[in-house]
Parts: sequence; structure tokens; C-alpha cells
Amino acid sequence: MSRFILGCASFGNVYSELDFQTCLQLVRHALANHINHFDTSPFYGKSQEILGKIISQLVREGFEPAQFIISTKIGRYGENDFDFSYSKCLESVSKSLKVFDRKYLDIVFCHDIEFAPNLDDIFQITLPTLHQLKLEGKIKKIGISGLPLSVLDYIITKSQIQIDVVLTYCSYTLNYSQLDNYIDKWKQKGCQIIHGGVTALGLLTKQGPPSWHPADEKTKNLCQQIAKKYDNITEIAYNYVDNNSKIDHIMIGPSNLKEFYEYLTWQELKLDPTLVDKVKKLFVDNYIWQETNVEI
Repeated sequence: MSRFILGCASFGNVYSELDFQTCLQLVRHALANHINHFDTSPFYGKSQEILGKIISQLVREGFEPAQFIISTKIGRYGENDFDFSYSKCLESVSKSLKVFDRKYLDIVFCHDIEFAPNLDDIFQITLPTLHQLKLEGKIKKIGISGLPLSVLDYIITKSQIQIDVVLTYCSYTLNYSQLDNYIDKWKQKGCQIIHGGVTALGLLTKQGPPSWHPADEKTKNLCQQIAKKYDNITEIAYNYVDNNSKIDHIMIGPSNLKEFYEYLTWQELKLDPTLVDKVKKLFVDNYIWQETNVEI
């Protein structure tokens, strides 16, 4: 299985506007390079529907449905639309199965669990519901995703349901690597680790983050000062994540084929680790933006 997972949020124009042909070519080239895991969510606009159409087209061309590993999510459906209830979970999984014309989904994540009105509902209601669906053969693996590591750890520690996969983002980057404090514990619990957001949502890029980025100005300025010194700051950022063998998979979200093949090149032609370590030391490694006031 590839170290890369193709994140399909951009298919729903969440981060950039992609036409159908661009989305199709990204999936086609991913498969050609042995990347067959595609991640989406009802929260990502029409991403599920577009990915479903692409897979349907490729199956008609001769690809086997089983070649595609599909992960999607439940719980978050809009910017401020969260529902982790039993009935909504069943409804959402049923809809995803129809969209992909499949009898099962490979992974279903509880999406951004820190926004649940009551965190205990996640392990008392949502995870048991997913476990029920797993027993019925409609789900292969159960996952959770979110930003605050303390919240993810709370659920993993307290849940009586086996959590198979943790999707964490921006938690092991040049400017913030606190995932180190949790990763061994989670793997001992039997969790696979997927990391997304190697650029910290654009902080670690030459062009800088989008206007909506939640980091404070001090953090943005520090990242931009360092980025100006290194033309290949994003390559360095990727190498930092890839050098951690405890991370099972890295989720990438290229918006075009050029970006896609940059990741493949970076994976094959590694940077000198001493350079990566040198750049890492320029960052203060104890702070990340906080989108909620949830702390455990």
C-alpha cells in the first residue's frame, strides 16, 4: 500500500476550484503510481459525488472496484453543522454507500470530533454505531479525526470500541510536532496514523497561508520569514513528515498534476536530513492555533 493517500477535499472546491477533468486526471495518475486510497467527506462540498463519478467511469474503463480504497467521514456536514447522532450516522453512511455504489466503505472517520456538543457522545453513541456497521460488513475500519491532540487522545483512551485509524493534521510539522507525545501510545492501542497538512494549511509555503488561516500574525510572520530563506520550504516540510517512520500514511491534496508529481519526486529523492533538522530548529515548537476552547 502506498505511503500516500490522495485527499479529495479540493474536488469539492474547498481549497481550490478544480474542474472534473482535473479531478479525473489526479485519480488516474494516482492509480498509475500505485496510490489507490482516496479520502473524502460530506463536508467537502460535492467531493463525494465527484469521486464517485470518477470511480464509476474508471470501472467502466476496466478498473476493478476493489482497487479503490475509499475513506469518508460522518459528523460534520457544514461549517457549523455537526451531528454525531445514531440516526445521522446511519443516514450518512447509507448515502456514501449509494454514492460509491458499494456494499462497504474501507474507513469511516468521525470528522472533527472536537466540535461534538458533548465529547462523551463520541464513544457512547457514535463509535458504537460505527461498530454496529462494521459488524454488518458496511465498514472495514473505524477512524477519528480532529485538530486538538488532547481530544483525540481522550477518545482513544476512553473508548471501549477499537479505533483502527487516527487522521491527524498539522500535528507533525516543522512548526509544531507535538504528535510525538502521543504517537507511540496510539500505536500501542492498535491505531494506524495518517497525517495530513504537511504545510500546516499553507504556513510552510512560499506564497504563504490563505486569508482565512487561523494562526495568529506572530506565527504567520515567523513562518514567512523562514520561507523566504528557503525556496524549497514545502519540500523541506514534506521531508520532515516523511522522515518519521511511525506515521503510516501521508495525506496529500494536490490541486494539479504538477503538484502531484512534486510529491512523488520528493518521496523518491530525499533531502539531506541535516538540512531538514537545521530548518526545524528555526521554529518554536510549542504552539498551534486553537479553533475551539475544548481542552481535556
